[in-house]
Amino acid sequence: MEMTIILLSAITGMALVLAFFSYTSILKLRTELKTAQKEMIDLRNHVSQTIKELKKSASSPSCPTEKKRFTTDMSVGEVLDKHPAAKNILTMFHLGACSSCSITDDHNFGDAIKEYDIDREGILNALNGLIDGSNPAYG
Repeated sequence: MEMTIILLSAITGMALVLAFFSYTSILKLRTELKTAQKEMIDLRNHVSQTIKELKKSASSPSCPTEKKRFTTDMSVGEVLDKHPAAKNILTMFHLGACSSCSITDDHNFGDAIKEYDIDREGILNALNGLIDGSNPAYG
């Protein structure tokens, strides 16, 4: 009988130790879970805010990239992509519209106007007039 009592006491003691370690592990996991939940909420809020800012900047007519002017450092493709009426200006200055013209979208705009002896200031003024509204014929 004594052996049974000693054995039951040992089993009870081990059960209590196991219960204690399990309880502390659960508390630690609960704390980590709360931290992870807070981080997920913070991340979700950050993503939502970023999406709102991107939508706002994409729909804003005063977007800084839209106000940049045409320059001779651009490629011909960049010039054409910048404004829908840019092609009309290039055609008016006889740049890129001829079947014998070797100008491609990758061609540097400054090099192209030099090669074809086009008035640099004239074409830039006409193109930039599309942006600032001073060229109503093509805007």
